[in-house]
Amino acid sequence: MAAADGTVSFAGSVAGTLYVVVDLNGGYRVTYGRLASVSVHRGDHVQTGQVIAATTTRFFFGIRRGDDYVD
Repeated sequence: MAAADGTVSFAGSVAGTLYVVVDLNGGYRVTYGRLASVSVHRGDHVQTGQVIAATTTRFFFGIRRGDDYVD
């Protein structure tokens, strides 16, 4: 589920692995990775708690401000 309100800037595969990236206010970006399926598309606006993807057993969650990870 979406961690916060934002806009999907990427939803798709990178080297055979599914990812979703959501841009938030304040220059933050949340990346959800190692996904089993994706329920959103680039440009979609998402709300906190909205289902955006299904995970695998090796889920990745990262928060960046600009290019720096903050989690």
